[in-house]
Amino acid sequence: KWLAVTYDEGVMILDVSAYQTTLPGAPASLTATDHTTDEGISITWQAAAGATRYKVWRNTTDDFGTATQIAADLSQTEFLDDSIAAGSVYYYWAQASNGIGTGPVSPSDDGERRIGAPTNLTASDGAHLDRVTLNWNASISAVSYTLFRGPTNNPGNAAELASGINVTTYDDTTAAAGATYYYWVVAHNNSGSSEMS
Repeated sequence: KWLAVTYDEGVMILDVSAYQTTLPGAPASLTATDHTTDEGISITWQAAAGATRYKVWRNTTDDFGTATQIAADLSQTEFLDDSIAAGSVYYYWAQASNGIGTGPVSPSDDGERRIGAPTNLTASDGAHLDRVTLNWNASISAVSYTLFRGPTNNPGNAAELASGINVTTYDDTTAAAGATYYYWVVAHNNSGSSEMS
């Protein structure tokens, strides 16, 4: 594209093919992950024609009008939202922008962060004659826990010991004296389960 500019001393011919003259379109195929990782919710979308940067918006309801912008000036077509807690559903939108301005918003998609595995699981080591006492740190949004026990340090060989536990401690009274056991714990919320601790 060429533009002719007339001024007092003549005519200047400018190449404007490299300049953007229209707003970008709306990003397409936006998706937000559901229970994929406890690191957050991953949002991806297809590139919009004419876009140079992207913005991401979030809300707890499917209403863009009250959404909060959580990212701007993104050059890639993906974003990891690690600022939200597990146990709640969030809605996301993306917008493309260029030197002219910001284009229309994408369709929304909802996602949810996977609950994190319990941390700092400890087992008493010979402290009691009649039990092994287990303790662990709570997972955010957890409503219950399941314990697994195995004879070797291999979770693939572990069997469920107890489920529906709603506290962060448990006494294994079925453990035989003198035997060595390995333990793992899984957290559950209303949407799913964590990985093993």
